[in-house]
Amino acid sequence: MFQILYNTSIFLYGVAIKLASFFNKKAKLFIEGRKIPLPLPAFAENQKRVWFHCASLGEFEQALPLIEELKKNLSNKNLYVIVSFFSPSGYEIRKNYALADVVCYLPLDTPENAKRFITLYKPDLAIFVKYEFWFNFLKELQRKNIPAFSVSAIFRKEQIFFKSYGKPFLRRLRMFQMIFTQDGKSLNLLREKGISQVMMAGDTRYDRVYAISEQKTDLPEIEKFCGNHKIFVIGSTWDEDMHVLFPIIESYKGQVKFIIAPHEITAKCIQVLVNKLGREAVRLSAFDEKKDMDAQILIVDSIGLLSRIYRYGHFAYVGGAFGQGLHNILEAACYGMPIFFGNKNYKKFKEAIDLIQLNGAFPIEDKMELEHAIIPFFDEEKRKETAKEVKDFVKNNTGATAIILQHILKVL
Repeated sequence: MFQILYNTSIFLYGVAIKLASFFNKKAKLFIEGRKIPLPLPAFAENQKRVWFHCASLGEFEQALPLIEELKKNLSNKNLYVIVSFFSPSGYEIRKNYALADVVCYLPLDTPENAKRFITLYKPDLAIFVKYEFWFNFLKELQRKNIPAFSVSAIFRKEQIFFKSYGKPFLRRLRMFQMIFTQDGKSLNLLREKGISQVMMAGDTRYDRVYAISEQKTDLPEIEKFCGNHKIFVIGSTWDEDMHVLFPIIESYKGQVKFIIAPHEITAKCIQVLVNKLGREAVRLSAFDEKKDMDAQILIVDSIGLLSRIYRYGHFAYVGGAFGQGLHNILEAACYGMPIFFGNKNYKKFKEAIDLIQLNGAFPIEDKMELEHAIIPFFDEEKRKETAKEVKDFVKNNTGATAIILQHILKVL
């Protein structure tokens, strides 16, 4: 009965996405991307084939340290990496990822698709990141005796696995050879329900962001814009975030310089910012040190720089929490600074809760709350003290990659 209901729900989901694709750009990419034939593999018989599945870009960031370390431990001659994405926002940005031999969309989770995909790529190990639990794929992996790991997984008692009617879903978790959780709460939730193949390893994103923070990457235009000024980096923002931030930017121009990296780097979004912020704002792509040194606002109009731009910050605001969910605050935290974000949708992110308890991060409701939260950090001593605690928090939570890698290498 479970299998029938599950397969029906997947079918209905596919129908809903097709209907949405007529008026939703992301849904259209989801459908059109899956019309592209899966890339034919070109692996040698002696290569170990590892398949990483990520929902989107955030989960890919958790897979990335494992891929990089595997590449160091197994040469290209001995390792073949398949990376699949569920969401277009992950695939479109990372479809040319150099360390993967194949990057593709994951077909919808039907028995036929699972059999075709796994027969094509013949993985020696499948690694699902964080929330990814596709039961037909797991069932096919189990049928072919291919081990599957869940990494950087996090569980909450509100999830369907732990409901009175969720036992069929819970049983499917036993199809993983090992589940590596981010925290002890997740570990205990699973063990209380009889899931024994579980280990607390932590979140691999800490390893990722800490490694980036240890690399000295120069961004000359950013450095020239910053000079000796206090810098407020505003990253991954949506319209709901900017509604709160525009008054703050207006109030603090002259005391602080602002770097804004919106979540969507489209011509339309960038132009809206330019029009709203006026002549004191300049685009990074057009920055001219001879005439723009006095600009108060720098708008980042290219992708892939934000994780390095945070290096120059004294304060950070990270977007997304007024909408679908908070973006990556660890990219800012690894450099040490107080971090602010919306108060609507952050509670599923363990790092946000931990940093709030540390008084290093602050959920805010509106412009007034944000201003009250910022003001104490104009005291340089307090800001530096908080910055050190935040940076130490990231460093102290590294190590998940090494723990998981040991188990991967044992399987391979």
